[in-house]
Amino acid sequence: MANAEFWYVDDYVQALDGGQEHRCSGADTRHVLEVIMSVFESGLSGHTVQLPQQRRDHPLLRARAAAGLGPLDVQPRPYHQWLAAQAAKYGWRHERTGLYTSACEP
Repeated sequence: MANAEFWYVDDYVQALDGGQEHRCSGADTRHVLEVIMSVFESGLSGHTVQLPQQRRDHPLLRARAAAGLGPLDVQPRPYHQWLAAQAAKYGWRHERTGLYTSACEP
């Protein structure tokens, strides 16, 4: 794992030193996000979505509002709080301790 992390850092430093954009640039990330949002938009509307999208608001939030659902809770919250809420929601309890836990824990 350490070698993989070193490779990534070295690659990033080389891009910076060479005045080039890194292969995992913000521009690529923005494009991927645009495609993901268009999948949601198309699924909700049932229509083909042209890129770049004209609407810039989040299609899932728009769908919530259209369904009369209120706004989402403020996010992000600390992971341990989220995990405890999910465990309580789905009834995951550790057999020995009785504490809420992840379903993946032994």
